Amino acid sequence: MSSNRNRSMGETPMLLTGKMPVLLALAVCAVVANSRAQGGEPAKKDKLVPGVTWAFSGDGGKTFSLKELSAVASAQTISFAARGVFKIDKPESIGCLWLSAAGNQPGLTTGDYGEWSRPLVTEAVVTLNGKALSGVAVFQVYNKFVLDVADLVAGENVVTISGKYCNAALKYGVIEPIKPEMVLSYGGPEDVELIAGPAVGACGEDYFSVCARTNANAVVKLVVTTGSMGETPMPQNGKETVLTSARGRFHRFRVAIPKGTRELKYTMTPHAAAGRAAGKAAGPHVVKLPDFAGKSFTFAAVGASDGGGWESLSETIRKAAPDFVIHAGGMNCFPVLDGAWDGMMFKSCAPLVATVPLYAVRGCEEGGGPNPVFAGMIYSPTPDGSGRNWAQVFGDLLLIGLDEDAITDWSAGKGGMVWLESVLKASREKFIIVVSHYPGYGSGQGCRPPLSGITLQVREHVMPLLAKYKVTAMISSFSHGYERSEPTGDKGVTNISIAAAGTAQFKASNRSKSNNPFHVTWANGLLYTVWQVKDGKLTMRALRASGAEIEKKTFEAR
Repeated sequence: MSSNRNRSMGETPMLLTGKMPVLLALAVCAVVANSRAQGGEPAKKDKLVPGVTWAFSGDGGKTFSLKELSAVASAQTISFAARGVFKIDKPESIGCLWLSAAGNQPGLTTGDYGEWSRPLVTEAVVTLNGKALSGVAVFQVYNKFVLDVADLVAGENVVTISGKYCNAALKYGVIEPIKPEMVLSYGGPEDVELIAGPAVGACGEDYFSVCARTNANAVVKLVVTTGSMGETPMPQNGKETVLTSARGRFHRFRVAIPKGTRELKYTMTPHAAAGRAAGKAAGPHVVKLPDFAGKSFTFAAVGASDGGGWESLSETIRKAAPDFVIHAGGMNCFPVLDGAWDGMMFKSCAPLVATVPLYAVRGCEEGGGPNPVFAGMIYSPTPDGSGRNWAQVFGDLLLIGLDEDAITDWSAGKGGMVWLESVLKASREKFIIVVSHYPGYGSGQGCRPPLSGITLQVREHVMPLLAKYKVTAMISSFSHGYERSEPTGDKGVTNISIAAAGTAQFKASNRSKSNNPFHVTWANGLLYTVWQVKDGKLTMRALRASGAEIEKKTFEAR
């Protein structure tokens, strides 16, 4: 008989559903140490479910035995299944229930991601009392599976997991043999909490959006109080709106507010299930909304925040009090690592995104497919908040977001270009900013000729279209560093690359002139840009985290 074994945060193999190519799995495993350093899953030790009786199978669940399985040797894989039986007297006393695997975690070795890995349970199938695990995305890698406490019953409960247990080998070392053991841990209703967010998304004259993710399947109660323009502090007797999310891990709200609202406050409170006590509330947070009909406002723009420095830079931006923030992609360089999203992005900038509207486009770092965390936490200015290509007007400014990964062909007459041209053609605003992860021109290593794929399409198709409609500038973040490029009128528009909010950066390529004949400025370091619309002009300032100005450019109205 085997019982739950305590384990430190560094001893947990990942759990993976679905099939993944070996090289990709190795690359995924290689960066877990980094995701953990960035926050990943909570560092606190979970409480172990007492008295769990585990039985194991080394033949994929055909036969079970109370005897522990033999250790899996380095570079070996076995068909694996485990069944845990445990008793719960009062299911309503449980708010969170997690299943993870115990074992050894090798460290990062040479820095070559293909040369390092760690144990994995792949192709996992999980049930609790015969009900299949829900809310798990194929190919996402988890530190632990979230079981639904609604499936618990008073008395005996059974959890099962089956799949393949892999103990992959290092290229320049050996991973110790590992015993495939499972850990079942829990928390009370009071332990249910937001682990990502709240993150304020797109807002308008008559609506406000906010998203969050909880550490357990839960419902979230959102209370929004709005006040009148200019009233400070917020009136306690303002209009109050109360909404409740559907039960799950992600909680997305679009709240109708009185037109012209400039300030509001909100609180989010999770509940594991109806009848259970409240978890840990987030807030109250106060949000100051842009004057959507005004002629003067300020916004910040960043990109490539997937690294050290983003936490401090985001706080610098928050203190600058922009009306909203643009993120041009590069939030999590390892998007299949589920826990890395919380640490690399949302925990690091929690005070900023809880109070300042965030407008974002997906980059290559966020994955070529519809990543569930990006989709769950980013609310775009589209009817249901999920549209990947979007446009919104702020007074004299039209802001357009492009998700080139969502459309494979940006050539003339294709869907993406038809939509983009229709938006540009209809615009009467004095300024147009297009946000695109991929630049038209760049001097970084990623922009070396011969260009291919999306980067080439942006240069050959998107940029000339922007020039045709006199777009003010493109903001991008693919080429790591800060760069301003000024293409000639037939080739494109001002391109500001801002891939410098924490990621590893590159020097300009030694072939930068052939990469980018329109290069003007290049800078490395932790930095961001601030844009201000005022007195009929748009001014961009590139700033270091210290506040030192790199350069300034003023754009005249179209």
